[in-house]
Amino acid sequence: MITAEATTEGPCLRVDCAGCWEYDSGGTRCGYLLRDTVRRGMNGATTAITEIVIDFTKVNYRGGDGPGWSVLGKWTRRVRVTYLAGEQSGQRLQELFAVTHLDRFINVVIVHDARP
Repeated sequence: MITAEATTEGPCLRVDCAGCWEYDSGGTRCGYLLRDTVRRGMNGATTAITEIVIDFTKVNYRGGDGPGWSVLGKWTRRVRVTYLAGEQSGQRLQELFAVTHLDRFINVVIVHDARP
């Protein structure tokens, strides 16, 4: 299971995550946690959010579609979504978003020295 904490700085919502994102139903719980954290962060922001940065550099992402559906629809509000991730998790995220065509809306930046 992951932890997720949201902070805002101007129009940017940053969500710092840590832990293990499992492929099974544990991943579904992680997806709901991430979705709800993003929603609370956006609702509590004092300015309009135009960018969401999800820091996955401390997450061992093993698979599942939660990172996609947890932020669905944000780009229709003209909100840019970016995941920061270590090499293994980043590659898995890129593969997920490419297969689901979410790579048109969600960016993945691989941080080479990150260790979950």
